[in-house]
Amino acid sequence: MTDPIDARAAFEREVCSCFGVLPNFFCSASAAPGLIEELWAFAKAAYLDSPLPSLFKERLFVHLSRFCEVRYCIIRHVGFLIGKGWPAGDPKAGPQTIQQVITLLQRPLPDAKALAGVFDRLESHEQPMDIPVAGTQAEHDLFDALTVMFLEPVRWERAREAVNRTPAVHIVEIGAEGLVGDDVDVGRVHEGFGVRIFGDVDQCWVFLPHRRRERLVVVGLLWTS
Repeated sequence: MTDPIDARAAFEREVCSCFGVLPNFFCSASAAPGLIEELWAFAKAAYLDSPLPSLFKERLFVHLSRFCEVRYCIIRHVGFLIGKGWPAGDPKAGPQTIQQVITLLQRPLPDAKALAGVFDRLESHEQPMDIPVAGTQAEHDLFDALTVMFLEPVRWERAREAVNRTPAVHIVEIGAEGLVGDDVDVGRVHEGFGVRIFGDVDQCWVFLPHRRRERLVVVGLLWTS
């Protein structure tokens, strides 16, 4: 019979070997035996093992985490993106600068008119487009369309059709409790993060007519081509 302490130590070593750090989220295994291991299997299949480019995955996670009521999600993924761990579990993916991440967090959300332009640009591609380069208009457009799918996946058929112009992403989500802890204090890394991460959460909910804040925390990226 496997010793529970040995099994937990082996689990934590596996997680750390993939991320370069042991995120607090996966330190709660003893509180829910079996559950965290299942979530880890999901994270590997839908996030770590997805063949999407690592930087694209991590930037998308940071962007979508703006819509999480639970702040752990954005704190942890910002940490990965700036090198506090490995972006999308990839030790070869170079971290982004603090200014690059702040620029991502500060990017305004589109209103209805701007969103129509996003869809028009994505739909204008006659052939499937490549995964866009970080910080480009093409990345912004794809992130905006994916945001709509993430928040209102049933009601936004046009966003789904526009995203189909890339071989990229299917959004899924599962619930989880908040685990802020001392994983990474990005506010201490740079004061600008505190404003963006802990500031006006309401600005992130312009797409939601009923503000359904009970959604989200672990987001999966599944290759759909």
